[in-house]
Amino acid sequence: MTHNQLLRDLQTELWDFYKDVHGIRPRHWTQQEFNSMEFLQRERESLFKCLDAMSAQQKIDGGWGSDSPTQFEAFMLQATGPARS
Repeated sequence: MTHNQLLRDLQTELWDFYKDVHGIRPRHWTQQEFNSMEFLQRERESLFKCLDAMSAQQKIDGGWGSDSPTQFEAFMLQATGPARS
């Protein structure tokens, strides 16, 4: 996979993931930020931290899975793949 393909995949993932977490698209990002792998990776980690900080009820209310931590982690692994670590 080329750098450009990886960048496009990350852009697509973050465009949707940001909306899933915050309810809006990240239209405030500049084109330079959106084209930066480093920026997108930092944003991705920030979104995971937002999810990790949510209570179990917030996760359920947000559609992020069940109240079982094991089921939630399995859901996130399926949704985002092993790159979360």
